[in-house]
Amino acid sequence: MGFNIYSKVLEDFSKKNTIISITIILALLIVILDIIVDFTDPEASLTVFFYSPYI
Repeated sequence: MGFNIYSKVLEDFSKKNTIISITIILALLIVILDIIVDFTDPEASLTVFFYSPYI
């Protein structure tokens, strides 16, 4: 019974925060891509591309 309530709350929470979770997933993908690019070609870092406007 407690698990049903928990899953219901989780369902409502995920509906309200779909945009937030999509943003988090995209951010994680960017970080993972950056790590891969760093390993393959350290000169062509994606973080330089993303942070250069703010420097």
